[in-house]
Amino acid sequence: MLVLILSLLTASPPPAFQQYCSDCHGDGVAKGDLALDEVFASPRVDDAAAWLALRSRLGSMDMPPAGRDRPSAAEYESMREWVDQRIHRLAADAA
Repeated sequence: MLVLILSLLTASPPPAFQQYCSDCHGDGVAKGDLALDEVFASPRVDDAAAWLALRSRLGSMDMPPAGRDRPSAAEYESMREWVDQRIHRLAADAA
């Protein structure tokens, strides 16, 4: 039951993705060949490279680029945790 509740609570990406990333990587835009809305909509093992690249970018906190509004440290952490959960779920599904 706890797994079901946690799954439901974490199903949607944190709002920070929409706030800080969607201008360049969502709503039909795919700068750097990354369309987060597409990756988030149907996570597949085939998208593992995109998920790992996203995790790396969040870890280095180098996106959004300089001069743009950026997430707080807590927002970055929330985004990383959510991505980590997706990566672990993809790995479990592939096993």
